[in-house]
Amino acid sequence: MPIEVNVHTILDTIGPMIFEEMPEICPHCGFTGFEELEILGTCEGPLFWKCFACDEYFLRFDKKVTREHLDNLRELFIDFDEQTLENLCLELPN
Repeated sequence: MPIEVNVHTILDTIGPMIFEEMPEICPHCGFTGFEELEILGTCEGPLFWKCFACDEYFLRFDKKVTREHLDNLRELFIDFDEQTLENLCLELPN
């Protein structure tokens, strides 16, 4: 079951560290595994990095630029039909 995450809440609580590329080691816990968090309609590639171990989020861009990317979502409308939703996870990302 997917977990609902409010990206504006994350942005309000995330620290000031910026990593243009995926970090090799987490500055909070020292773990070496991250996931890329992409948000449809914001930018090319991930908007955030998230540590697998401690669940801390890290910025790819500074907060001002990240908010500008998130503002792109205000006009975004997606209407998937039932068949598209069923096959969505079966296709490779573009």
